[in-house]
Amino acid sequence: MKPVCAPSASIASRFMSAKAYDPTMVRNVAIIAHVDHGKTTLMDKLLEKCGTTVTTERAMDSNEHEKERGITIMSKYTRLHYGNHTLHVVDTPGHADFGGEVERILSMVDGVVLLVDASEGPMSQTKFVLSKALNAGKKAIVVFNKVDREGHRAEELETEIFDLFCALSDNESLLDYPILYASARQGWASHTIKAGEREKLGVIPLLDTIIKHIPPAVSKEQKDEKLKRPFGLSVNTINSDNHLGRIVTGKVEHGSIRIGDKIKVLNAKGDQQGVESRVTKLFYLEGLTRVDVEEAHAGQIVSLAGCSANVSETVCAPEATSPIPTIPISPPVISMTFGPNDSPLSGRDGNKLTSNMIKDRLYKEVENNVTLQLSPASDSESINVNGRGELQIGILVETMRREGFELTVSPPNVISTKDEQGKNVEPYEEVVVDIDPELQGMVIDQMSNRKGNLIEFKDIGARARLIFHAPSRGLIGFRHDIMSATRGNATVNSAFSHYGVVNVQEFSGLQKGKLVSTETGKTTGYALMMVEERGQLFVGVGEETYVGMVVGECARSASELDVNPCRLKKLTNVRSTGAEEKVNLTPPKKMTTEEFIAYMDEDEVLEVTPTALRLRKKILDPTTRARVNKSKKLVK
Repeated sequence: MKPVCAPSASIASRFMSAKAYDPTMVRNVAIIAHVDHGKTTLMDKLLEKCGTTVTTERAMDSNEHEKERGITIMSKYTRLHYGNHTLHVVDTPGHADFGGEVERILSMVDGVVLLVDASEGPMSQTKFVLSKALNAGKKAIVVFNKVDREGHRAEELETEIFDLFCALSDNESLLDYPILYASARQGWASHTIKAGEREKLGVIPLLDTIIKHIPPAVSKEQKDEKLKRPFGLSVNTINSDNHLGRIVTGKVEHGSIRIGDKIKVLNAKGDQQGVESRVTKLFYLEGLTRVDVEEAHAGQIVSLAGCSANVSETVCAPEATSPIPTIPISPPVISMTFGPNDSPLSGRDGNKLTSNMIKDRLYKEVENNVTLQLSPASDSESINVNGRGELQIGILVETMRREGFELTVSPPNVISTKDEQGKNVEPYEEVVVDIDPELQGMVIDQMSNRKGNLIEFKDIGARARLIFHAPSRGLIGFRHDIMSATRGNATVNSAFSHYGVVNVQEFSGLQKGKLVSTETGKTTGYALMMVEERGQLFVGVGEETYVGMVVGECARSASELDVNPCRLKKLTNVRSTGAEEKVNLTPPKKMTTEEFIAYMDEDEVLEVTPTALRLRKKILDPTTRARVNKSKKLVK
């Protein structure tokens, strides 16, 4: 979870002593939903209603990648004041690859607002985040968003949502949830769906429902006991500041803290980390502004400087002896190997080239991103990065690229584990595909080739919804393939479902053929015109290429064709019939980092530099590569 920071502002009026502070007037709530169901837009309206000036859409999405892609990547909190109550509201990601961001903030909140698209209904990630919230015992408020659109199914979805709650929990108190209807874009939420009445009060009904239905940060019965106990805060996120050093953010579980107080850090086992220190800064985020304070109390979400704690560790008073328990996070499902760039073009674009630089950057990343894990690779120069999906690791690669790193990235490999009987099991995912009815046969065919099983089929308005269970191994590259095959008609979403036995022999890698360069130099239009007849190009005229670099996709599947994209037209003093022939080339296919990651085959790596992405073979020399491939076939 990451706070949203604007320039600091010291507001003395927010200072509140322990005697005046009432934790029963505090509500900590997270907004959870599937991707693109309207969480961040709803946050904009809540900010405006509680007195914050919002000048841009999606104000909480402050990250560079979030603004570019239009999705939330990091969880972010802010403090709102509504009447006599204080609300700490957390905006969470909706994409499955960032589900860990939702899991780790659940220990900070006491309830959730589940946002559901009134047309699409509950999706794969809706089920995932709701199951985590219910398992943690968090009460929910259901909001059907986008009911201003024609063809919404809000009333029909009420039964579907109730069935989902019943399937995920048998706790009757959690099955008693209020329902609201909303249009986040128009800025209203209401208990009624009738047009003309629902728009009158804006988002006030939602704020009132949060106050009424979500439990207070500290109950009346525990108020005195929680405030008198020694200070304890579970670290949820860390940031760094050039002047303050490390800043940790989390919820104060019990006690109070003031600037200058002594603190220590405990790990999950209760062992002290480092030496005692003092709090040098305390602040929270109100609206979009940082507010410095002198003290904080139980139930509040705050940021403090003065210690070197890591995520999931406990910052506490010196007399405290036990750490604050945290909610466990689901393990990663795929692994990719990061290493230094060893291509013939290495060192031309970036300024961070060595394996030590790459490893130091990755260790810094996993300090705050608890859903990523690192493990040693077979090569001492490389390191394995384990994560939730192609998008999550792709954004990490893109971030490092923009910071000046040059590196190579291997294709994703699925992480297997052992079940209770000692069998190797791999993750399966629930895949939801929305498609025009006439194209559903294409989707079913693609999924059957990837060992996916169709478990549900239904009509959603004019579209068909197909729900599959498929092994994660088979889904690598699926989104890219189905989007290309349907020309962007399909909407694909997936989330982790369960572990199961997978026959690895049934998966032989991607079936795409490749055009591989046999020359080093700059591409020419004359050469590319002939190469284009063999397939689709990835490079244009005048681009640098080298032996072993993949310059295009071969029209023949599962075949590797050596081509020369640098051939020059020989000049003679004899005029030929093709001398004045004009070079007309189809624009090359350009792919993003995530698309390349999904597209790579087992014998390839992605070369990443600040200015270019190049797909190449692990073994560049064609003779050596042919010999190795032949020996692999003999082994099989």
